[in-house]
Amino acid sequence: MSHSSRRDFLRSSVFLLSGLFLAQNARSQESPSSPSQDDLKQQWEKLSEPEKTELRERYLKFKSLSPERQKRILERAQKWKSLPEEDRLRVRSNFQKWRAMSPDQRVEFRRKLQKYRGLPLEKRQRMREQLRKRQQRKRLRG
Repeated sequence: MSHSSRRDFLRSSVFLLSGLFLAQNARSQESPSSPSQDDLKQQWEKLSEPEKTELRERYLKFKSLSPERQKRILERAQKWKSLPEEDRLRVRSNFQKWRAMSPDQRVEFRRKLQKYRGLPLEKRQRMREQLRKRQQRKRLRG
């Protein structure tokens, strides 16, 4: 499976998992943004058998989690869904950068992050503003 089709599959998995779970556990009326049963069925029918098998396994694993953990996952999925596309792209990009880091680089990054979080709020705000300005200048040049 190519990288982009794998990414699309993972997105569909999250969509389908949350949709299936919400559909099975819905106690109130569907909201306008909720996927319909027909939409879910159409998405499901587009998947290959290995994808369906993987999704079933993920669903069973999800159902085996504690109710608190399930709730947390669904809340995060809803939060992700509500993010603007630009923010989702930035998060994906940052995640790829994180995955590309060596363990030593990750330790160093965490150390710097802890140091940054220990700074006074005003100093952090100034640093963020300086970073934004540098990024804007870089975008204008490039």
